Amino acid sequence: MCIHHYYKPDMIRTQIYIPEHLQKKLDSLSKSRGTSKAGIIREALELYCAGLDESERELKLSKGAGLWKGKSGIPNLRELRSELDRKF
Repeated sequence: MCIHHYYKPDMIRTQIYIPEHLQKKLDSLSKSRGTSKAGIIREALELYCAGLDESERELKLSKGAGLWKGKSGIPNLRELRSELDRKF
């Protein structure tokens, strides 16, 4: 019996426990897409992690909101832009 596995040399094998209802959904999705369960799990993790990256970016941006409020000596960006537009 020959079993073919799809993996790349930089992949690490792991095992997880999932509830039965997720296992059923994973089985169904795997059959309907003609894709391995592992491939679906990898795709789901990529999407989940990408969402976390976006959430972290938004959090960092929100922490910076108002950072310059009340500070003096900050150049007027509209004036700087107009000056650059005239020069170039």
